[in-house]
Amino acid sequence: MYKLLRNEWMRCFSSQKFKILSLVLLGYSIFAFIATIPSVVGKNSIQLLDRAQYTMVLSADIRALLHLLLLVCPILAFIIYSDSYISEREKGIVTYYQTRTGFTKYIIAKLLAIIVVNFMTIFITLSINVLLTWIAIPNIGIRSIYGLPVYQLLMLDGLGSGMFLETIYHQFPLLYQILIIAIIAFYHAIVGVCCLGLSMVFPKIKKVNLCIYIFIGASILTILLPIKFQIGMYAQTYPSKLSDFILTLIGLILLGIVFMIAGIFAERTR
Repeated sequence: MYKLLRNEWMRCFSSQKFKILSLVLLGYSIFAFIATIPSVVGKNSIQLLDRAQYTMVLSADIRALLHLLLLVCPILAFIIYSDSYISEREKGIVTYYQTRTGFTKYIIAKLLAIIVVNFMTIFITLSINVLLTWIAIPNIGIRSIYGLPVYQLLMLDGLGSGMFLETIYHQFPLLYQILIIAIIAFYHAIVGVCCLGLSMVFPKIKKVNLCIYIFIGASILTILLPIKFQIGMYAQTYPSKLSDFILTLIGLILLGIVFMIAGIFAERTR
């Protein structure tokens, strides 16, 4: 299993497609940071709002960049590595592994590789933006009244923003951003799992067509689902209950499981 997993990662990391997409995402993260420079250049943490408010995750000025990333997430999840099953089936690699190690081990290794690659790609991309922002704004304290940060006083007065998990944000703003980034990366990983399942169900379909279908399907699901069950809204800190968020996570996991079961069943019966 270890060798299978290592081979999957090596095939992914050595592909030109992965390298190009990684560079594009890195440039996207840096561009988002550059877009905030006019607001923070020459200023320090006392002169500004909390530093978290200037990252791509939370900044109102560059929120459109986060929206765009969430919009193209299904496409990215598919072309980063989830489409590899189609290529490997055409080249006979799937048959080779079925003979040598068994289909179950092969598909588990591919599944784990896709989850890790998709999760880490987005997590690192957004984390770089947060890190650059944290470095760019000198931390010499915060604006406060009576020894309390201004944003905490607003919360005590009932004037907080009402965003998702707001209490964590006020106490641990950096941890809060890591949690939001993890939510986005988790969504990206689950979409990658669904893409793998669809690749097994329709192995002979053209990659471009399947990519379009996945994008359309994700868009329709976003329209049909109530806002409180849309993972993208939590990624944008939409105010909601923790219980609704947990149900949303469970629903995403079940969706990934259903797609994988459908894909394995289709492959077994083919």
